[in-house]
Amino acid sequence: MKSTVKLSRSWSLQSTEAVFRDSKTLTVFALAVTICISQTTTAQASLKHKLAQKTQFRPKAGAPLDQLIEVADTFDIPMGIEWDESAKCKALPAGSQTEETVRELLQSIVRPCRGQTLTVDHGIVHVRSRFARHPHNILNFRLWRYRIKDGNVYGAAFELRLGIDMELHPEKYTGGWNGGYGYPGDDVLSIQNITFSERNIAVRDVLDRIVKANGNSLWVVRLNAASLNQRVPFSTTYKDDEAIVRIWQILPLKEIH
Repeated sequence: MKSTVKLSRSWSLQSTEAVFRDSKTLTVFALAVTICISQTTTAQASLKHKLAQKTQFRPKAGAPLDQLIEVADTFDIPMGIEWDESAKCKALPAGSQTEETVRELLQSIVRPCRGQTLTVDHGIVHVRSRFARHPHNILNFRLWRYRIKDGNVYGAAFELRLGIDMELHPEKYTGGWNGGYGYPGDDVLSIQNITFSERNIAVRDVLDRIVKANGNSLWVVRLNAASLNQRVPFSTTYKDDEAIVRIWQILPLKEIH
């Protein structure tokens, strides 16, 4: 009987420790989720405030895409711009000085461009083209897995290029691979503040996550007839690293953030 009591006490103690460990794990997890939600809510509130500002600002750039980038840079607006190069649109006149919100200013630039739409979601201003759901839009291409830890924009972009190339040309990596990337040490995009991991993620969503994590940048992808040609497979359109490099640009909003 004593032996039974000892076993019972031992089991009880182990069970208590296990519950305590599980409780600590759940507490840490809950705290991490709370912090994540809090940061996301704060970022969204900040963006909402920026877009609601009244302004008479008019961009000096001549082309609508350049005007969007100029407004984003001026008012520190995180953006993801999917631009249809075939879209016919007129640039916003430089002379008009009507007071409006920053959001209305952005909409007035996008509105004359056929097929381009502006939305605000998940803490980013998105400008999407009429090809947003096109099956041959590289932004819809999905990666089996993407991950980066304590990286910067240059590293994140490199990992994205590598992931795309591995998916499209797996034969190049059967024996492993070697390589890397360089970047200027004093550049604003060199700040190592990007960490996330995701499976089955679209290129568009990776770019969004990079921009949101960095907090001081926007991305631009230019689409054209050649890149959307369904008769040409992705593996041919993006046959090497140089072709993949040309898919997107990630631009800083401020030199000092």
